[in-house]
Amino acid sequence: MKSGIIRIRLPYMRPIVATDIDEVLVPFLESGFFPWYNARNGTDYQREDVTRSYRLHENLGNTGEYWVGQMRLFFLDGGLRRLGVMDNAQEMVAQLARIADVHAVTARPVEWHEDTMTHMNEHFPQVRDTHSLEAYLAHGKKAQKCLELDARVMIEDSKDYARECVDAGVQVILMDAPWNQGALPSGVYRVYSWREIPALVRRLL
Repeated sequence: MKSGIIRIRLPYMRPIVATDIDEVLVPFLESGFFPWYNARNGTDYQREDVTRSYRLHENLGNTGEYWVGQMRLFFLDGGLRRLGVMDNAQEMVAQLARIADVHAVTARPVEWHEDTMTHMNEHFPQVRDTHSLEAYLAHGKKAQKCLELDARVMIEDSKDYARECVDAGVQVILMDAPWNQGALPSGVYRVYSWREIPALVRRLL
């Protein structure tokens, strides 16, 4: 069902592109959380172990609350400040910023926002603003924020969030990942590298 929000775009306004952070701009599991967790717990979890969804309890056991708690410990240990960036993301985001205003829309907790902003300002200074929605395990918040921003395109790695955005009338570019395999709804476009994204965004704007 399409949202009831009425969009009014003035002719002099730049188009807006929204992008997720984790697993789109930042390899959260691979460069941060799993190395930290494995070192503490004697495990050997890898990104490729997360296949059913990005909800870790659906892949690795325990509960959603357990993994949220572990991620909070990772945050309190300064983990966000040590994260890397996805291949080619910095260069390609800089290209996007020449044709659109880029906003980061993340499900990260509000508690993480200061560290998130520090990392974003260091690695992605072209991003106009970052919105922390505390939406992990929640529904609808990313689509709603895209509508509030009047974003024409959302760059995402979650099929669930992608479907919600498309249902709200926002086109989605889906970064390929083990947890988002399978058929995609109309309006969702799979890519395998950041180098594909600027040209696709130009077509979709």
